[in-house]
Amino acid sequence: MSNTFHTVTVEGAAEAYVLSRGKARYLSIAQAIRAIRTLMPACKATNHELEEMLAAACVVHGVPVAFDAKQPMAQNHGSIRSPEMSALVQKPNSLDIRQAIVRYLIDNVDNPSVSIFEVTSAVRKMFPLCELTDWQIGDLVARSAIDAGFAIDFDAAP
Repeated sequence: MSNTFHTVTVEGAAEAYVLSRGKARYLSIAQAIRAIRTLMPACKATNHELEEMLAAACVVHGVPVAFDAKQPMAQNHGSIRSPEMSALVQKPNSLDIRQAIVRYLIDNVDNPSVSIFEVTSAVRKMFPLCELTDWQIGDLVARSAIDAGFAIDFDAAP
């Protein structure tokens, strides 16, 4: 009988948590982060990094996600607001943009490829005060889509 344990990575814990909640109506990022921190108290990943890992795993496995985690002031420069409030009250930060992209990918999980132009246009409509260039948004779209296993259409504006 062996007394050895397999090493669990943060990415593996995030993936396992998402898979364990596959039948739920949605995955709460806040609850998932609490569960991972309980399982791995020495985890050095920030809440933001955990949120990105969990969101990517949710996209890959088609699990709806609720971005309900609160970030500490030093990590997020303020509180997270819903995209609708961000567009009306303040300029969006990169976390708002990433969350919008992940939501778009989740909504289109049945489509094997994603159009950078379409996602960029959707982000511009959601965040009219966004100061990122189309190229910067496209880069975020490509990174998120690749992480989630989507093929990418590098299309241009008509």
